[in-house]
Amino acid sequence: METLPDGSELYLSDARGIYIPRDFALSIKRECVANVRAEDWEILATGPDHEFYWDTWSDVERDAIITNPVTGVVFCLYQDGDLWLAPKDAEWSESE
Repeated sequence: METLPDGSELYLSDARGIYIPRDFALSIKRECVANVRAEDWEILATGPDHEFYWDTWSDVERDAIITNPVTGVVFCLYQDGDLWLAPKDAEWSESE
């Protein structure tokens, strides 16, 4: 099992279930996110009934880069039930 790197931030609880991608699209400041197409935002905002919701979420989860406008810290997404912002290029460790 992986341990999240220092500086990781919980963004959305797994209590949101299948709506995590939608809620991410509706709540994140999009101007702070790179590598997500306008079409992808629309698909995610539509919710899990959209035909391409899960494929789009997979792409966004893999490619999105989020920059904190105050601190300048750059994050990537990591989902293990909960959705986390993990510092990009941080070291991950294995836990037992």
